[in-house]
Amino acid sequence: MSFKQFVLLKDIKIFLLLGFMFPSTLLSGCFPILKTKHPKINITVINEQNEKLDDAEVFLNLTTWQGKSFTESTFKKTQDGIATFSAKKSLQFIHIFPAKYSWSICVYKNGYSQNSFVPKGSNHRTQNLVLLLDKAEKGVEKQQHCRKEKS
Repeated sequence: MSFKQFVLLKDIKIFLLLGFMFPSTLLSGCFPILKTKHPKINITVINEQNEKLDDAEVFLNLTTWQGKSFTESTFKKTQDGIATFSAKKSLQFIHIFPAKYSWSICVYKNGYSQNSFVPKGSNHRTQNLVLLLDKAEKGVEKQQHCRKEKS
């Protein structure tokens, strides 16, 4: 087999493969899409005196619904009062029941009451949040991942 025949055979295989994949993709109703799970999030944590709080615990809770609910938490500590989460995207094949995402933020620091933020709607732009932590009464404990456990 000469090199020319090899290249021609390879081109035919690619053409047949694409010629089969494109119609089958249309018939199946599945197509790839880049889905944003959560945008880039910049969080500044301050106290009542408008001072940035260092070493506050920040939890990003990402919930996925696709038949059932699944939540994963990402933990960071603030440095100079700021925590940053980069955007999270994934390539998915959309079909009858595409996955849906929601995210929330929870912040905790010893001696302060915890604060949460849940966005209204899924915004794909960078989120710049400032969360205020008030002084807490003694005996207030942090809840796991700042989420309230179902009773």
